[in-house]
Amino acid sequence: MKRWIDKCDKNSGAYLRQYFGNAPEWLLDSFQIVNMEKDTTFIAEGEKAQKVFILLKGSVTAIDYRVRETAYSYAEFYPTEVFGALEIIGDKDTYMTTLVAAENCVFLKIGRERFEKWLRSDMNAFQMQAKHSSEHLVGEARRERLNVLLKAKDRIALILIKEYEHATGADKLQIYLSRKVIMEATGLSERTVTRSLKEFETEGEITRSGWDIVLTKEQYLNLKKLVDHKINKMGV
Repeated sequence: MKRWIDKCDKNSGAYLRQYFGNAPEWLLDSFQIVNMEKDTTFIAEGEKAQKVFILLKGSVTAIDYRVRETAYSYAEFYPTEVFGALEIIGDKDTYMTTLVAAENCVFLKIGRERFEKWLRSDMNAFQMQAKHSSEHLVGEARRERLNVLLKAKDRIALILIKEYEHATGADKLQIYLSRKVIMEATGLSERTVTRSLKEFETEGEITRSGWDIVLTKEQYLNLKKLVDHKINKMGV
């Protein structure tokens, strides 16, 4: 297992040690380490759910092609998400969503049959997986409610806050977020996104470095305080 842990950050490594704490050698020996390039679709909605992927490094986006004429990004995932586990828990034969590598990623890959045999026999791992999956679903439902209730700038601020919080150990976030990505995540028009980003910059809530958005720790804390206050007032 150590060769997997070496590819993870500290928190992800600790989670994997607990998750696989009682796993037998036949399971651990069955995993393959897979490198995947950005924009690779590795799971497609409706296909037979025959593989399980565990994200060790990078990030993944869930895509829905039915909401609009173009692809709609509605959820993000980070290490150590287990893709294919929800289908096991829900007793589904096909994948429930389309998943794309949002950046270069590293995964563990295993056949569903072997993984399911172990997961259903290991109460600790099953409970950890069920807890994580339910928390993620509740979180996504809450995010959808916020996208309906919050104003445009606040929706974008939520994205910036989340990106900062996932930049592990960084005092400053510098990231390229295209208008298309922000539009898909918020449901806003290109004109509204452009205007809102300009307002953020003019008011000193973000800074720019070329095409990148820069968010310092102070700017992050100010944004989070403002957005949290609005959310608390709404009682969401």
